[in-house]
Amino acid sequence: MNFGIITHTKKEEALKLCEDIINWIEKRDGKVIISENEPFAKKRPDLSKNISDFKEECDVILALGGDGTFLKAIDYCYGSDIPLIGVNLGKLGFLTELDVDKVYWGLEKIFSKDFRIEQRMLLSCKIENEKVHDIIALNDCAITKTEFGKTIEISIYLNGDFYSSYKGDGVIFATPTGSTAYSLSAGGPLISPRINAIIMTPICTHSLFNRSVIFSPDDEIMIEVSSESDKAGLSVDGKYEVLLNHKNKVYIKKAERKINILTFGDVPFYKSFKERLYYMK
Repeated sequence: MNFGIITHTKKEEALKLCEDIINWIEKRDGKVIISENEPFAKKRPDLSKNISDFKEECDVILALGGDGTFLKAIDYCYGSDIPLIGVNLGKLGFLTELDVDKVYWGLEKIFSKDFRIEQRMLLSCKIENEKVHDIIALNDCAITKTEFGKTIEISIYLNGDFYSSYKGDGVIFATPTGSTAYSLSAGGPLISPRINAIIMTPICTHSLFNRSVIFSPDDEIMIEVSSESDKAGLSVDGKYEVLLNHKNKVYIKKAERKINILTFGDVPFYKSFKERLYYMK
C-alpha cells in the first residue's frame, strides 16, 4: 500500500511522528512519499515527490497536524479518488479522524482495509478579472474587511437575481463540513457533513436581517463589493488570500468533484463535535 504524508512543517512532534510512521510502514513493505516542499524531504530525498505524483501513486494520504494541515493536504488529492485522513496534533481537530495515541491502530486498520469512505462536498470559488484558477474550499470562502475600524458593503446575487446586501465585517460561505469552523464562530448553524448545502453567514452586519441562510447545493452565488468598500479581501480555507475591489466579482458554487475522507466510523458526527468542544474548556 502506498501512503502520501503531509506534515505540519512547524511542529517538531509532527516531524518526529512522520519519521516514525515512515519506518513503521516500510517495515510492513508499504511505500511512502512526502512532499518536496516540506523540510523532511531534505532528510529523505528518496521519498520526495511533487503534487502530481501524489495523485498518481498514493492509495491513502495522511495529514499530520491539525485542521490547517488537513486543508493543505486537499490540494494533493483533489481531482482523484484518493482518500484523506488526518492525525490531530493541534487543539481542536474537527477535520481529523485520529488522535496521536491511535495512529498505529488506525494504520493497522488501513492495511487490513477495515475502514469506510465518506464523500464531502466542496466549494468552487472564482474571481472575475483575476488570473487565477478556480479555488477549491472544503470549509469556507469568506469575504471580509481588511482594514481595522472600517466596514464593507456586499451585494449577493443568487442564480443571476439580486438577493440582498450586507454592510458590516463581511460574509462567510461554508460547506456543511465547514459549519464547525469560521461560520460557527460567527453564529452559523451546525450541519452534518452528510448533507449537501451552501451556508451563508453574515459577520456583524448593520441589519436586522443578519441570520444565516442555507442555499441549495445547486445554487450559484455571485458577490459584488461596493465601490466604497475597496478594503475587502477573500480568504479560502485560510490558504488563499486575495485583495478585492469593486471591479471584482466573486462566483461561488458547489465544486464539480467531492473529496474522499477515510473514517473508521467509531464516533457519530454530533458526538465527536461535542467532545471537541468540551476539550476546549
